[in-house]
Amino acid sequence: MLYTNAMKAKSRFKKFMQAPFDVCYKQFRMGAMTFFCGMVTIYIASQSLEPSLQQELVTLVGVALVAIGFVVAMLAQGRILFSRLYHFWHDSHR
Repeated sequence: MLYTNAMKAKSRFKKFMQAPFDVCYKQFRMGAMTFFCGMVTIYIASQSLEPSLQQELVTLVGVALVAIGFVVAMLAQGRILFSRLYHFWHDSHR
């Protein structure tokens, strides 16, 4: 049972890493745009809102967007890196 779950996880990981580069770049672009929107939200909240609970909540939303965007972009970057390494190792042995 453990062996079959490990093999399924390995095959899913290989499939995930063999994604076409355009899919990875779209994922990276989405993460970068989300990160940028979060940064703009934080900047606007600090510049245009008075110190209040509303400003803190808007800033919290901005921080959440920054965190989500960062994680998505880094996962996409890792996916690109591992995909290139995978193709390098498996194409060079042929």
